[in-house]
Amino acid sequence: MSEIKKAGGATPLTVPFTSTWASLAGFTVSIEMDPYGWVSINGFAAPNGASTADGQSVMTLPADWRPPQTYQPFWAYSDVATGSVRVGSDGTVKIYGHSGCSWVSLAAIRFKVA
Repeated sequence: MSEIKKAGGATPLTVPFTSTWASLAGFTVSIEMDPYGWVSINGFAAPNGASTADGQSVMTLPADWRPPQTYQPFWAYSDVATGSVRVGSDGTVKIYGHSGCSWVSLAAIRFKVA
């Protein structure tokens, strides 16, 4: 199961994937926030057979999990290329340079919330 959780035992929430995106089988996407307001995203996401394009949104984070400005780029790899992931102040998590991929790494994405 993919989930979001705050440190300290808060109830996990479902990762807010966009459209056909989900965790890659066997590689759960997790999103955690530490007590200091740092958010970490880890795992692998897959478009589940849908086509992918630059600027495609993988998920949209809840309002209190968003950065104060767009963070870019977080370097990421997929089965087709090394590209990037950008986390927008609007909560969108978008991929760039991964057109046609069947999975993308969301590992080691870390930013401070507003």
